Amino acid sequence: MTLSISATDAVGVTGYYASETSTTPTASASGWKAVTSTKSYSNSKISFTLSSGDGTKTVYVWFKDAAGNVSSPASDAITLSTGITFTDNGNGTVSDSNGLMWQQGENSSTYNWYVASGTYDAMYNPSSTSVCGSLSLAGYSGWRLPTFDELKTLIDTSRSTAPYINTTFFPKCPFIVLLVVHYQRLLFQRRVVRLFRQWLRQRRL
Repeated sequence: MTLSISATDAVGVTGYYASETSTTPTASASGWKAVTSTKSYSNSKISFTLSSGDGTKTVYVWFKDAAGNVSSPASDAITLSTGITFTDNGNGTVSDSNGLMWQQGENSSTYNWYVASGTYDAMYNPSSTSVCGSLSLAGYSGWRLPTFDELKTLIDTSRSTAPYINTTFFPKCPFIVLLVVHYQRLLFQRRVVRLFRQWLRQRRL
């Protein structure tokens, strides 16, 4: 990440120290970055590497002058998210940072995903066709069922009892979310749901 820092000093700023630790460093501590002494220092292109793991990080910065004085810290909180992010649209759908829109389903509900081309049970016949493409939900068309890899993005691996569906955005559907919309329509293979459920069981062992 990039920091933008600035400081003024009557004697002259000679260095800065950036850390995620709130303990004030001594003037002789390792980790100080020297700068040409100046009474007014500013740099908007300071490279800083955050500690690993998603979540809120606080970065602290100190300055020192030619007399060895160390300033009080300046700090800022940063939320690090290296994975997929979600937005609740407030209409029964959730958008993600990959450009997909998900339906907020419920485990207790029954969903008809297919229309049979004959009189057989569409849920168990591979020649059935998806009816998601004709669905109109939240003002959108082009719905389809998700792929196996798309389903995996819903897992919240930060939970202590992982893996689970991200219950912040899918509170009524802890195991599987049913529909996803994208810019193209794809036929959904029943095998994807079976593989996803097997994958969930393996991860929970």
